[in-house]
Amino acid sequence: MTEPIPSSDPLLPVAILSPTQGDGFGAEAVLEEMLRGWGAEGPPLVVIAPASSRFARVCAQTQHRFVVLPTERDAIVNNVCATLALGRDLPNVGRVHAWSARSFELAVALGRRRGVPASGTMHDHPGAAFMGKVRQSVARFSAARFDVLICVSEATREACQAFGYTCPLAVVHNGLNEYEITRKPHAGRLRLGFPGMRTPRKGFRLLASWIPELMQMNVDVQLYGDPHPDFSEAADALTQAFPGRVLCRGQQPRAVMWGEMDVLLHLSTDFEPFATTLLEAGMAQLPCVASRCGGAGEAVIHEETGFLFDAAQGQDGLAAVRRLTEDASLCASLGAEARRRFLACFRVDHMCSAYAGHWRNG
Repeated sequence: MTEPIPSSDPLLPVAILSPTQGDGFGAEAVLEEMLRGWGAEGPPLVVIAPASSRFARVCAQTQHRFVVLPTERDAIVNNVCATLALGRDLPNVGRVHAWSARSFELAVALGRRRGVPASGTMHDHPGAAFMGKVRQSVARFSAARFDVLICVSEATREACQAFGYTCPLAVVHNGLNEYEITRKPHAGRLRLGFPGMRTPRKGFRLLASWIPELMQMNVDVQLYGDPHPDFSEAADALTQAFPGRVLCRGQQPRAVMWGEMDVLLHLSTDFEPFATTLLEAGMAQLPCVASRCGGAGEAVIHEETGFLFDAAQGQDGLAAVRRLTEDASLCASLGAEARRRFLACFRVDHMCSAYAGHWRNG
């Protein structure tokens, strides 16, 4: 028989658990956006995370309460014990929320210890290989004790259903705080930006196969991020073969990167739950050429804010780039609609309001 779920007190803080050390990745970047954009209309937030996490700094800057969680990477039993041992530093809370699949069991344990409901956010495919079979099973078992699991896209929600998740599932798209972007003048060629050099599944090999044809068009290709070892030599060879046309820009501040490209190339070959880069492109009024992997179709509207193509049909993506190079007015109109859609759907206040609603209502 299923145990009754405790009621959440909307006047008490929500404790957000994140066991990630250091700066983390996309999920941690989204939580930082939430902390910086959280309004007074929502419940107070308490972040429970390792002392080395980015959130110690963020909470000091935003005045959210921070509680140190002495966890170790994937040490499930030790981490549960450390979570249960949280003492006077943790105030009374009305709910515990796990910010990633790595903290699902911690939220359940702490919620039961405190007598409050637990919930979580799924930022990844539930069967992602990097989590491993044990982590996948622990996450699914723990989520069955949640009153709600929030998925960052409809595609992620469907993946959770297919993977056997039985708890109530909801969708809240990620959101972003706006920041100023200064447009950098250019010499007339369309600048294609590819911010996926760090990870093979972001599609560099597909882009490399396009380069000979792209170099026949009026475009430059700008590569962002430190190249993954698997293709660092290939990237160097391209920049040497096409000097001034293929550029390795390395790590750049976000405001700089978005200010020096005209079109975003998002070429992932594997499931992407909900890529923040697609939202940032909309904020910067840039059209996207994006593969239909995961939640891309929820961020990009085909032929309205950009172009979508199947990763297995790479020539369709190349054809979309060609269309943009041949029609400057199309590029401008898609970018303008991408900006309008960002303002209507993907600002941080939309995400914060949706989370506050789920935390109030369970």
